[in-house]
Amino acid sequence: EGEAGLELADHVFIGQFNFLDATAGMHIGEGVQITNFVSIVTHSSHRSIRLLGRAYTSHTGAMPGYLRAPIEIGAYSFIGPHSVVEAGSRIGKGVVVCAHSRVRGDVPDFAIVAGSPARTVGDVRTQDARLLEQYPELAVHYAAWAGELPRTPKEPR
Repeated sequence: EGEAGLELADHVFIGQFNFLDATAGMHIGEGVQITNFVSIVTHSSHRSIRLLGRAYTSHTGAMPGYLRAPIEIGAYSFIGPHSVVEAGSRIGKGVVVCAHSRVRGDVPDFAIVAGSPARTVGDVRTQDARLLEQYPELAVHYAAWAGELPRTPKEPR
């Protein structure tokens, strides 16, 4: 919905049975993966319908309580199945949104978030550093989008 408000970068995967509402603006960064049964909405009318009741459909002018705000999803982020991203959210680059999460607000770069509401439960760079130790030839690709390489976690003494 609202295709004119959608900015879609290259190499994006959007799975089946998703609802993307870009009426207030939506930017989906390069390499983002949106799995299945995900809703990404740039508006919310749930307050307006309660305030206006039956007058909601015939109301003219500004809608009291109506929320409308753009969404940004950073490069190489992953949105897990059955998740909801609410109006005004900004998801940083390299983020993993776990299945069944509800995202509201700002999610920092490289965070792993889970829950309803979604909370930070980890950092993808921990595992990325280990994988890059196994595959050092991929470091140039990682650094190209991430801006730097993740640090290997220090082993306890």
